[in-house]
Amino acid sequence: MLKKVNRFLAGLMLLGATIYVVVLNPEKHTIYLTKTWFITTYTGVIILGVFVSGMFVSFLGTLAFGIKAYFRERALKKADSLKQKFFELLVEARNYVASGEMGKAQNLWERFLSRSSQQDLSALASLELAKLIEDPEEKLKYIDTARSSFPTNTEILFYATELNLDLGNETAALDNLAIIMYHHPNKKAAKMAYELALSLGKLGDAREYLDRYYDLGGSEINETELAEAELRASLTESEEDYKLLKNHLKSYPNSIFAREELAERYKEAGDLKNAAHYLSEIAERTKTLADFREIIDLWREDPDRAIAAAKRAKDAVQKSDKGAASLELTRLYVGMGMLVEAEKEAKSLASFDGTLPVPVHTLSSLYQASVCLKRGESRAALEHLERLVRLSPETESFSDLSTDAPRPELSTP
Repeated sequence: MLKKVNRFLAGLMLLGATIYVVVLNPEKHTIYLTKTWFITTYTGVIILGVFVSGMFVSFLGTLAFGIKAYFRERALKKADSLKQKFFELLVEARNYVASGEMGKAQNLWERFLSRSSQQDLSALASLELAKLIEDPEEKLKYIDTARSSFPTNTEILFYATELNLDLGNETAALDNLAIIMYHHPNKKAAKMAYELALSLGKLGDAREYLDRYYDLGGSEINETELAEAELRASLTESEEDYKLLKNHLKSYPNSIFAREELAERYKEAGDLKNAAHYLSEIAERTKTLADFREIIDLWREDPDRAIAAAKRAKDAVQKSDKGAASLELTRLYVGMGMLVEAEKEAKSLASFDGTLPVPVHTLSSLYQASVCLKRGESRAALEHLERLVRLSPETESFSDLSTDAPRPELSTP
C-alpha cells in the first residue's frame, strides 16, 4: 500500500513539474526538422520533449549495457563452472594416477578435452594428458597443444625439450631451451643448452650459454670438451698449430687431444723424440697397452727404446693388461733374436690366468716353442706345443716324444 502511495505522489510531483514548466514558458517556438517538416509549440513543451527524449535514449543505452553485462556474467559463470570442473577432474585424475589406474585418468582428460571450449583449460588438460601417455610422438602432440596457449610456460617448454631429446630432435630441444633462457633464465636450462649446443657443434652458442650459466651462479664444470672443440676449429695445419696446442696444454694440462695432435705433427715432421714424449704422457695417463704400443711401434727402428717402452708398459698398465704387456715384450724379444730374455719372459707367463683372443698361457707356450725352434731345439719345442693339446693339467705329457719308437699301446697289431 505504501509503495502505491509513493508512486502516486511521485506521479503528481512529475505532473506538477510539467505544468509548472509549461506555464512559465508560454512563448511559442518553431523547430524545423526539415525544410517542409517543422513543429510549432510552447517552449515548455519543447523543454519537456528534449528531457523525455534524453531519458529515453539513456534508457536504451542502459538497456544495451545491461544486456551486455548479462551475457558477460553468464560467460563468467560458465567459465567459473568449467574451471571448477577442471579442478575436480584434476583431483580425481591424480587419485587414479596414485592408485595406478592410468587408463581411467586418461579417459577423464580425453572426455574433458572433447567438451571444453576454454582454450587455456584445454591446454592445461592437454599437459596433464601428455604426462599419462607413453608414446613420445603422441605425447609431444599434446605438449604442442599446451604450448599454443602458454608459449612461454617454463614447465611446458622443459617437457617439450625432454620429449624432443627422446625423439632425437636436438635442434628443436635447443630452440625450446632458448625460449626458456629468454623468458625465465635459470641454471638448469643454461647447462642443458650448453651441452646441446656443444653436441650440435654450435660453439659460439655453447660458449654464450656457458657464460650465462656462470652468471646465474652455476658451479664450475669441465670446459675441456668445449675448449678442444674450439681448438679443433682453429687448427689450420700450419706452424702456428704447435703454439696453439701447447698453449691449450697450459690451460688444460690433462688434455689427451692436444697431446695426440702434437705427437702426430712431430711424427709427420720426423721428430720422433718429441712425438714419443707426448705419446708417453698419454700412455702414463691412460695406463692402457694400446697407447704404449704406439710408442713401441714408433721406435721399431730403435730396438733398445722399443724394449724400454715395452718394459715400462708391463710395469704401468692396469692389472687386466699385465699379461698382454708381457706377451708384447716377449714378442719383441723373439723378433730381435733375444732368445734368453724371450724364454724367461714367456716362462713367467705360463701360470698367468687371463685371456686375450686366446688364453695367455697358450700364447706363452707358443712363444716358448718359437724360441726353441730358433735355437734348433725341436724336441723342446714339441714339448711346449704338446701342452696345448692336453685335456687337463693332470694328463700325462707325451714323454715318449724324446724316444724314437712309439709306445706299445699305440702300435698297430
